[in-house]
Amino acid sequence: MRKVLSRQQSRLLTMTAVGGFLEFYDFIIYALMAGYLAEHFFPETHAQTALLATFSTFASGYLARPIGGVLYGHFGDKTGRKKTFSSTILVMAIATGLIGILPGHDSIGVLAPVLLVILRLFQGLALGGEIPGAVTYISESVPERQGLVIGVVFMALIAGAVFGSLVHVFLGVVFSEQSLKDWGWRLAFLFGGLVGVLGYHVRRNFHESKAFKDLLNNKQQEDVPAKTLIKKYPLEVFQGVVFILPAAVVMPLVFLFFPSWLVKVMDFDPDLVRWSNLGGLALAALCSIYWGSFTDGHSNRTTGWFLGLSLLICGFPLMSLTFAGGYLYVIGTILFGVLLGMTAGFGPVQLTRLFPVSVRYSGVALSYNLAFAIVGGLVPVVAMGLMGLAGNLYGSASLPVLAGLTVLMVMITFRFGKEPLNSLSAHRS
Repeated sequence: MRKVLSRQQSRLLTMTAVGGFLEFYDFIIYALMAGYLAEHFFPETHAQTALLATFSTFASGYLARPIGGVLYGHFGDKTGRKKTFSSTILVMAIATGLIGILPGHDSIGVLAPVLLVILRLFQGLALGGEIPGAVTYISESVPERQGLVIGVVFMALIAGAVFGSLVHVFLGVVFSEQSLKDWGWRLAFLFGGLVGVLGYHVRRNFHESKAFKDLLNNKQQEDVPAKTLIKKYPLEVFQGVVFILPAAVVMPLVFLFFPSWLVKVMDFDPDLVRWSNLGGLALAALCSIYWGSFTDGHSNRTTGWFLGLSLLICGFPLMSLTFAGGYLYVIGTILFGVLLGMTAGFGPVQLTRLFPVSVRYSGVALSYNLAFAIVGGLVPVVAMGLMGLAGNLYGSASLPVLAGLTVLMVMITFRFGKEPLNSLSAHRS
């Protein structure tokens, strides 16, 4: 029988999840408002060109995440998890709020997109420390149910995206399309900045994880965690990147890029797209708890095979439904929600098993953020290029299939035996 969380553990998990919820809302609202940002900061006459510029800026946030991961990972492994990842939410809140009041291209010219890129970079730096910090902190605080609690954290993160979609829908109902284009979109960023500051005050009451306290008491911290990580655990970093790769493809492609593309370029019904996106993300949030709990009783080998095969088999059929329009689009998006929940429930848990305590924050941060920087931030741009080469929407369907193939190739190449992957690191820590 699996252990039930204590009252203190449940409270700690709730506070960690709420902070992640608020911070991910702040990061994701940029993509949901991409169409409006394109008009204000990249005023091109061609809709596709402006949207491409906006999503290129979106990618800059992803590219900044490994830097944020290394920075926050260093202090997280040296001085503690609690202080380090608590500060990320404040940085995110300030950057998000400033986007909400940033003058557009009509007011300050080329300086507008430059400042937007800078603020997006700060968002990326903050998120680069936030998610790995939350994963590391809660897994060490509730080690006997790592899969379940990490699944709950990612449920909250995805719920932040759901909430962003709700805010998007709400603004579309309350304001006319013209008002939303002119100024209404700013309210989503201003609200995010406000709730982010409140989230920071909640996190200030956290206690340090027991695993790090033991490390600190025994004076076993690494002088330069990143250096130790690259020197001793390069294989684990590579494995971690591969485990996160599916989430780095599915989330940006299906739930961030497609909504703006389908509405702005393909003339899909905006309300249908908004509500379908919302339903798919809501289901993904719920599924991440189930799949995270599933990992508590299974090795990285089992979950790796399961995830890779699911993407390989389901990727193209689900993408075909998504492109079909109408109710088939709704069905495809909902089913992609189940797949996204699997990627969020499986991948992050594996990272905590790969690295010893002394470099765990840094290892989780580097693996997770490299996957999203190399793949996640470039997915919209690559998808547009593939669709152009193929001459139809199906060019982008290869992305989830390739992610699944990559996972399977790693499972075939590395002979892990019957033990979970974390045994490779545990013996060397």
